[in-house]
Amino acid sequence: TYTDHGRIRVFIKPRHLTIEDSGVGMSKQAIEEASRPYFRADPQRPGGHGIGLTIVRRFSERYRWPVEISSRPGNGTRVKVGFPSALCKAITPAAPD
Repeated sequence: TYTDHGRIRVFIKPRHLTIEDSGVGMSKQAIEEASRPYFRADPQRPGGHGIGLTIVRRFSERYRWPVEISSRPGNGTRVKVGFPSALCKAITPAAPD
């Protein structure tokens, strides 16, 4: 919704997930309010309902997953969610059909 041009990248590591975009970015104040239900930094911008980071925050509080949000207006946003007690196991890829 907030990346008109550019890219969205997802990184999956053994104990954390990082999502970053090259979108419009957020101010420090917007980052502080971003997990408030229905908050939208720019209500005039089409799309989105302001619940995505609220859901992330609720899971984070419930399961004690640390969340880090970094952003700068005009330079995109990066959200990192940690899973400190995750069990990491190697999986075998499925055989092609």
